[in-house]
Amino acid sequence: MKKGFMLFRNSKKSINEGNGDGKGILYCGEEFTKNGYCPCGTCDGYCGMDNGCACPDCYYTLSYMLYMTGKMICPKCNKTLIRIIVANLKLLKKPVTKYNCDQCHKNYFQKDFIPLMHCIKCNYNLCPPCAFSKLSFYEDENINLPTFKISDLEAGFDLGVGSFYCKKNYVDSGFCICGGCDGNCGPENGCQCPLCDSILGYNIYLKNNLRCTCGCIPIKIPVVLLKNMNISLLSIFGSVSLKCIRCSKVKDFNFQNAYFCKKCNKNICQACAFKENIYNLNNMTLPMLPFSMKIAEKQVKDKIRKETIEKLAVCKQKIIKFVKKKEGGKIICVYIKTLLGRIYSVNIDENEFVFKLIEELNKLDDDFKEYNTVLIYKNKFMDYNDFISDYKIENESIINAIIK
Repeated sequence: MKKGFMLFRNSKKSINEGNGDGKGILYCGEEFTKNGYCPCGTCDGYCGMDNGCACPDCYYTLSYMLYMTGKMICPKCNKTLIRIIVANLKLLKKPVTKYNCDQCHKNYFQKDFIPLMHCIKCNYNLCPPCAFSKLSFYEDENINLPTFKISDLEAGFDLGVGSFYCKKNYVDSGFCICGGCDGNCGPENGCQCPLCDSILGYNIYLKNNLRCTCGCIPIKIPVVLLKNMNISLLSIFGSVSLKCIRCSKVKDFNFQNAYFCKKCNKNICQACAFKENIYNLNNMTLPMLPFSMKIAEKQVKDKIRKETIEKLAVCKQKIIKFVKKKEGGKIICVYIKTLLGRIYSVNIDENEFVFKLIEELNKLDDDFKEYNTVLIYKNKFMDYNDFISDYKIENESIINAIIK
């Protein structure tokens, strides 16, 4: 586990990188489903920490982090890799000929909970530790994240209700998970690109109020994979229902999302999940990105350096102002009147500081030497460090002097 690699959420739970088979996956350690009823069918229902599926909250947080790097690209076709657990990878209509990582060559065929970065077109895989290693820029001194704004998204309509799209191309036509999209993210319906999908998943589970009738958290899964469970040995049912338990409608669109509870064989359709988690482009939230202690220390140092530079800039302006003031000043005569009625005449350069005027008064009246003297001009106290000209004092003006 990376030292200092922790993410604090508004739910006050911490997310850490797992160990062992869970290396490269983020876990929170909380229960999210019942034993054996997560998508892979073998987990104990807890999110980590050494192995097993991550809860949806952690899953989409890490997905967002991975895709924000802009490095989750297939080196063969230069298209975006799809993040999918091995259990669901086996459900794809397009045959997957290998389940080993193309970078470290480790085979993951027997580990259904592992989320691989996969290219359907090239059959290219990247395992969690290898993908996670690309997040090393969080420990670099020069952080350069691609710019992304919620305002870049557009809400889908018709069959795309409940999804948001960036309208960018991410795969070649026909090589998305559903097998039928044109490879573009939207603009009105169809599969989302992985980055938009991670943002949608994060916001759906952020409020933590999307629950099955049994109390489990339903898992977001494309309808095409839900249908393929009917012919998979991973399914514990003879048939998987596509009927939404909220609106009672059958949503048989491969590119839409279903929120499925494997224990009850029930799902909530994309539109109903959207209604229960009322959100729009104005209140959607992006995951908080974690950073190392090294970055935290650097941010503190940068803040101190910035404040120091700002203070030096203020001092520099005062010096420049003083130099300019000293050039070409004229001598004026002012009368200083004390509370005892004494009046002293002082000739002084108008570009001198106020404290110079007080020094002249101390030379003329010994009563002011032992006390703090305050000068008042037109009912306004004069600051020691100001210039006399700042108060626009005219020749032969009267200034009152009091002892503080």
